[in-house]
Amino acid sequence: MAVVTISRELGSRGRYVGEKVAKALDYPFVDKESIELVLRDYCLQTPFLELYEAEPGLRKRFDYTRTLTLEMLNRVIRALAQHDKVVILDRGGYALLQGFANVLNVRVEAPFSIRVPRIMKQLGVQHRGEAEAFLKKWDHLRTAFVESTYHVRWSDCSAFDLVIDTGKVHPEIAVDWVVEAIDSLEEGERGNERTTRSIEVDSVLKSKVLEILRVPEAHVPGVERYLTDIAA
Repeated sequence: MAVVTISRELGSRGRYVGEKVAKALDYPFVDKESIELVLRDYCLQTPFLELYEAEPGLRKRFDYTRTLTLEMLNRVIRALAQHDKVVILDRGGYALLQGFANVLNVRVEAPFSIRVPRIMKQLGVQHRGEAEAFLKKWDHLRTAFVESTYHVRWSDCSAFDLVIDTGKVHPEIAVDWVVEAIDSLEEGERGNERTTRSIEVDSVLKSKVLEILRVPEAHVPGVERYLTDIAA
């Protein structure tokens, strides 16, 4: 059993890789919409996406709300990891779950020049400049969130166990690599190494997490579904 975190650049096909890995391993696949459902159902009504996609300067206007939201976000990610056998997409899970023997942190990336035409195709955008601006903004927000929240450099690949460039490696091969890595991880001897099973989770949060993990496809409102689709 293992926990897989997938951190990806937009247009790298990281979501696709994560979903295929989850299917191959028969693990639940968790993205930001699933996490927000847990947050809302557990006790937090503030939309997580508003903070996640805000500029760092704007986040300062929500100091208390942001602190509370991020604290709850981390609790949810830990609860997901404690369940084990799960694939978690983004949300800085790789930074939060460092040091656990049963966690495989994967980064999926691709050169900007390759990601642009992929996004153009996915969004149906005709002008390359529009796609480039969209990607640059997304990259900036993703980097700002991870670095301001977890105080790690998004560009530092040393935090990952496996880094895959889908500009050179076909996504299907990337899926095989991750699955093989998980097989190797599960077969390895851990001895007294700490695993995510040691994480303490309160019973209410645990029950909410299990509810989400048992739902095949969470309902996602229109705008969030749009973001989900383009981020494949």
